[in-house]
Amino acid sequence: METTLIATYKKRTLILDKDLPLQPKTKVKVTIDLPIKEEKKSFLEQAIELDFDAPADWSQKVDEYLYGVK
Repeated sequence: METTLIATYKKRTLILDKDLPLQPKTKVKVTIDLPIKEEKKSFLEQAIELDFDAPADWSQKVDEYLYGVK
């Protein structure tokens, strides 16, 4: 039988979110799916990855483009 559980790791112990229907001393196989650790990127690196298409004069006319103000 295979089941998926959610648990929290705290001080060398996995604390399950709910009880299991197992008899005491039942051996089980545990597979851990570790969360992917994302590397932190600067704002500029994230902005470049967006591949944002904007007019060439964007920085000079930002109010005009954002708010319609000339």
